[in-house]
Amino acid sequence: MQTLLVVDDDEQIVEMVQDFAELKGYEVLPATSPEEALRVLETQPGRIDLLITDVVMPGMSGYALSEKARKLRPGIHVLFMSGFVVVPAHYGLSSEERGLEAGASILAKPSRSRPAAPPPRRFPRRPPTGLRSRSSRPRR
Repeated sequence: MQTLLVVDDDEQIVEMVQDFAELKGYEVLPATSPEEALRVLETQPGRIDLLITDVVMPGMSGYALSEKARKLRPGIHVLFMSGFVVVPAHYGLSSEERGLEAGASILAKPSRSRPAAPPPRRFPRRPPTGLRSRSSRPRR
């Protein structure tokens, strides 16, 4: 089983990623700060295959965290996630200025303005033509 370390200062994002990854068969180590993630990297026995980290967090960027993680766990893979993936590029900022390495893998995380799933579909109150509901069946 592969192990993922998921880091975001938004606990709901961590829980959402954890729930999805566990459904797919991954073991997940959650962390809600870069400092907590570093403690996990230093103390967790066994392999950590992938660091999934937010880019912008208080105290330390995801990029700075990834550099420290690679020193503690050589060979760890990194996937960045951000709600602001496109915006900095529009302002002409380099990958380094954004706190990302060139060619970094970035996952756009859901935002409050863009839900993670479409809203539930509304169904008509009446059954389609040709189908009868129980209440419309003739009684015997």
